[in-house]
Formats: sequence, C-alpha cells, structure tokens
Amino acid sequence: MVFYAIDSNDAAAYPIESAAEMKSRAVAGRYPYPYLKDGDSHVARAYGARVTPHIFVVDGSGNRALSAATSTIRPKTDARKHEGLRSALDALLAGKPVEVTATRAFGCSIKFKG
Repeated sequence: MVFYAIDSNDAAAYPIESAAEMKSRAVAGRYPYPYLKDGDSHVARAYGARVTPHIFVVDGSGNRALSAATSTIRPKTDARKHEGLRSALDALLAGKPVEVTATRAFGCSIKFKG
C-alpha cells in the first residue's frame, strides 16, 4: 500500500501553501509518506476534491474506492457508525468490496489555481 498527501492550494495566492512551507510541515510532522504539490490543481479537479483535507482511497486497479471526510479517520463513536478509512482499507486488504464509498467531506475550501 502506498500513501500520498497532495496539496492542491494555489501557492501564488496563498504563500503558506508553497513547496517550501509544505516541506517544513512534512519534516516537522514527520510525515511517513510523500507530500506532493498539485501546482495547477489538476489532481484535485480530477478527483473532485473540494476541501482540505479530503481523503481518497484508490484500489489496485486505479478505481476510486473511497471519498471521505477526515473525521472517518477518528475512532468510531455512537454518532458515527463506521470508520470510513479504516473500513475501506481493511476491505481492500481482504480483497472485499468497500461497503461505504463516500462520506461527506468538510473543511477549508481548496484554493484552486486559475
């Protein structure tokens, strides 16, 4: 399994989203995965990302298996009946279909380039 973080915000309009700032955050946060820059927001548009962070799981065939809010990473609570990301990854690793393929994503809007 491979994980990536991708920043699709417009760095020209929002300097805090520059590659140098991203690198600093990745080092400080000890990100165990590549943190990539989507300089023209093409990747975000292609996947339909609307907010940051917005999680996508892509299966081994290149098909989107999950589009999720970050809250699906947090442990299950009475208010939320399943753990979206964990459930999707467990299903894919077991060779099973992902039961819930989307949850409502919320967060700060992506600052698309041009």
